[in-house]
Amino acid sequence: MAENITLNNVATFQNDTTAVNVVNNNNAAITTAFIDTLSRSGVSPNPMLSTLDMNNNQIVNLPFPTTLNSPARLADVTNAQNISIISATTGTSGHVVPFLDGTNTWSAPQTFNAFGIGTTTGLTLGVSTGVVTSGSSYNAGIVNFTDAINVGANFSNGFTVNQAFGGSTLQGGRAGLNASLTLTSATNAANPNRNYLAVQGIAFGNSADGGTNPNSIGTSAGLLFGGFFQSNLGSSSTSLQQASALGGSITMAAGSSAWAKTLLQLSSNPADAVNGSAINTMIWLNNDPGSTAKWTNAILIDNQGGIGTFPIATTGTIFKTGTGSCATGIDFTSTTFSGNPFQSVNFSVTSAGIISSGSNGASNGTLQLFGLTSGNLTLFSNNTANLLTISQPVQIGVIGTTAGTLNLAGQTSGSAQLSCSATGSLLQLGAGNVSIDTAGVIGTNGVVKIATSTGLTAGGSTSLAYFATSVVGFGIYFGSGAPTITAAKGSLYLRSDGTTTITRAYINTDGATTWTAITTVA
Repeated sequence: MAENITLNNVATFQNDTTAVNVVNNNNAAITTAFIDTLSRSGVSPNPMLSTLDMNNNQIVNLPFPTTLNSPARLADVTNAQNISIISATTGTSGHVVPFLDGTNTWSAPQTFNAFGIGTTTGLTLGVSTGVVTSGSSYNAGIVNFTDAINVGANFSNGFTVNQAFGGSTLQGGRAGLNASLTLTSATNAANPNRNYLAVQGIAFGNSADGGTNPNSIGTSAGLLFGGFFQSNLGSSSTSLQQASALGGSITMAAGSSAWAKTLLQLSSNPADAVNGSAINTMIWLNNDPGSTAKWTNAILIDNQGGIGTFPIATTGTIFKTGTGSCATGIDFTSTTFSGNPFQSVNFSVTSAGIISSGSNGASNGTLQLFGLTSGNLTLFSNNTANLLTISQPVQIGVIGTTAGTLNLAGQTSGSAQLSCSATGSLLQLGAGNVSIDTAGVIGTNGVVKIATSTGLTAGGSTSLAYFATSVVGFGIYFGSGAPTITAAKGSLYLRSDGTTTITRAYINTDGATTWTAITTVA
């Protein structure tokens, strides 16, 4: 290293004192100059006491760095190799410094102080432009974990974001993990995949987990969830307005449009080929074993508890299915109901299968049946529900297949049967003991009784008689005392209290009130 010094010349040796002083001063200056220079062989002391200015000149032939204080060349930090450091800032073990342009492995937890406010980015992962044609996906940023740790009954989490918040100075909402995906312009016209997901969770099963038989929960093992959300409230977390494990909302601004708009969509992908052995359902609502809280509603559709609006349009439908086929619409056979399985305004079906239509003070009970091509049949009650009216003719049974039978149950026991003959020519009562043919002829294996609960009327009654033919009032009348009623000519009158041969029976002789006594033998 150069050092500029000034030496004095000896003018003469005639004066020894002067000459000696000059030589000694020059030696002192040389000694001082050597002290301010670096030793090529490393003789100590050999440190720099001020900034070393290379004046734009290179330092060449540096060795590979081997200590924490060794200088590193550009080749040392760009080549795919690690720089071994003998000593560390803490501890005594050796450390490895990774290269920023290589694939690195850290053996200890790392802390990155990346903090951004507003639109300022805290941590940026850069992605180069280019074309990727191989593989099923391209990962702009990916974290891989290989796990074989024994955590007992606990969880080993692949990636965890913990954000603790609270305090009197805190304002504003918080999102523990916020992933946004923005479509800024139309993608390539030939884009074969136009599915864009802000958050995607996939659980891969590439191995069995010790289960032996999928038909039983006791012989199957392992649960995989593509996504699982929880909201846990501690005992001190009280009077919150809402706690939801999964919540969602959607916004379509005025002017936007979409073929389909859904808040929740559940579907199987084309590779789905196997059904669940015991449970095979698109939506499964259940409680874990030991859960003591019960839900009031399995599915609730309302106006957000009174603070929002009802979500279904007045012209909309609560539940609707598309084109398809299945075995059963709603199956409640394994459920016990303390109330009505089906309930709506003016209609209900009880757990015993009793159908109620209409409501007292609101509407009559009505059942309407439509024909295949046109028309309808209506069953309805009157206001006091003591009369059932059917608006069309009624047929019981199927002609040529099933005979029609109507059983009328007794109040305490037994029943009376109304049926017809095989050809339908006879209407049969009482298991066939009474019949009425198509001509109206009545036949009976028993006796005929009329008005058995009505007493006889003095002089007869026009409402208590056997009538025959189309002649008005022609028939057989009954009463006590002589007849006084009007009847058709030739009608008979039977007197209950007659005591002589001319007071027991009478025949009408003028079609009015004239009755002539019939003389009997005794």
